Order: sequence, then structure tokens, then C-alpha cells
Amino acid sequence: VMVASEMLKNGFEPGRGLGARLHGIVEPIQLPGQNNTFGLGYEPTPKEVSEARLKKKSDIVLPQPIPPLSQSFPKTVTIHELDEDAEDDLVEGIRNLFLADCNMILNDCTETPTIWDAAPGDVLNNWTCTPSPVRRE
Repeated sequence: VMVASEMLKNGFEPGRGLGARLHGIVEPIQLPGQNNTFGLGYEPTPKEVSEARLKKKSDIVLPQPIPPLSQSFPKTVTIHELDEDAEDDLVEGIRNLFLADCNMILNDCTETPTIWDAAPGDVLNNWTCTPSPVRRE
């Protein structure tokens, strides 16, 4: 309704075409309909139409049979637990894995490595500050 009222305000005359001089087409363009599943604009032969109907009614043949669920989902495998001695050896081995590297790093430190809460004004010598390139306004 709003579009029609705006068109009438701007000089549209019913029965005449659209355009600057009201010289355009009057009736809208009718698009061809498609009532089958063949390509747009393709005219199938009666044989093709009957074959398509038969395909719709028939079952779809699968390329291979569906395996039973016992093959699709096999039984779960049970994992045997380690005895306590083997587990303790494994944990001890992991603890000692990087012990030499950690000792080398600790030997390179000149000060005793400790963690503490820094008080305001404390000087920290283990980090650097790089100013941000972002300009503040």
C-alpha cells in the first residue's frame, strides 16, 4: 500500500508503463514454470519421464551390505593395570628426566631463586619493559 501511494504521488498513471516518460512495459514479465525435476528449460521425452517415475518408486540399491553392529562397534579392550613397583619406577623416572637440566639452570643463577610478593618500589632485575607502540590520546 505504501509503495502504491508513493508511486501515485510521483506521477504514476495506472495502465501506463514505468519510466521517466511512462513508456515502459505495462504487464510484468512471466517466468516459465518448472513442473519436473529435469533441468530448467529442458523438455524431457516421454520415455525419460517414465524412467524417472520408475526410479522414484524403486528402492535404492546400496553399493555394499550393511555390516552387523558387532562388526561396526567392536568390544572394548581391557587395559591391565601396572603393579605398584613398575608404577613407582615410572614416576621416579619422570621425576629424574630433566633433573640435570634443572640443576644446570640453577647453577647459572647468581642469586637464590625465590618467589615473593614485590612491594611498591622494589627493583626487579629479571625482566625488561618495552613501551607499547599504541598512541594514547
